[in-house]
Amino acid sequence: MTSVRTAVPDSPARLRSSLTIDVCGVTLTGDLFTPLPPDGLVIFALASSGGRYDAGNVLAARRFNDAGLGTVLLDLLTPAEDLERAPAHDIELMATRLAAADQWLRRRHWSAATPIGWCGTGSGAAAALWAAGEPGADVAAIVSVNGQVALAPERLRAVRAPTLLVAGVSDTQLLDANRVAQRRLRCPVLLDVIASARPLDDPSERHLATDLALRWLRHRLSSAER
Repeated sequence: MTSVRTAVPDSPARLRSSLTIDVCGVTLTGDLFTPLPPDGLVIFALASSGGRYDAGNVLAARRFNDAGLGTVLLDLLTPAEDLERAPAHDIELMATRLAAADQWLRRRHWSAATPIGWCGTGSGAAAALWAAGEPGADVAAIVSVNGQVALAPERLRAVRAPTLLVAGVSDTQLLDANRVAQRRLRCPVLLDVIASARPLDDPSERHLATDLALRWLRHRLSSAER
C-alpha cells in the first residue's frame, strides 16, 4: 500500500510539496515542484536517501520546471539503507519502489492525464530501466545519465519507452556498457556521448547533460498520448 502526505499548493498555478511515501514496509521521501498544469512530469530516480538535497539535482529540477515540466526528486533508499550501501546495488528493489511511486502519482487528480518520464544517474538509471522493462510499465520516456546500465541487462530488451543514454567519453568502461545497452534496447534509443576529458559529475558537464535530458524529455512527453 502506498500513501503520500503533501503540502498545499503555494499558489493557484504552482504546486510544491514534500512527499512521504510508504512502499513495501519502508518510508521514502521526495520533493515535488510543478507548474499547474504541467506539460509533463519527470521523476528523478535517486539511488540514495538524500539525493533530493544534492545541489546538482535541485538545479536540474528547477531548469525542468522553468521549461514547463513538473519534477519529483525521489530518494529510492532510506537513511538506514544508505549506511548499509548494499541496497544501492539492489536494482530490483529500487525499481519496485520507483514503479510504486509512479503509480501513486498517476492517481492524483492533477496528474491523471499527465505523461510521466523517468530520469536517473548511476544505479538509479539502472533501476529506471529495470522498472520500464516490467510488464505493464507505461512510462513515456527515460533518460539515463552515466547510468550503470550493466546492472539491468535482462530487462533491456523489454523496455518500450523511448530512451536516451548519456555517457562521457572519459569513462571508457561505462561508455562501452552503454554502447552494449544501446544494441540490446529495442525501443527508440539514442546514445549521446559527451566528448570531454572531465567526468559527467563535473558542474560544466552536468549542465550539458541536463540540457540533453531536458530536450529529450520535453519532446517525448509533449508527443505522448494523454
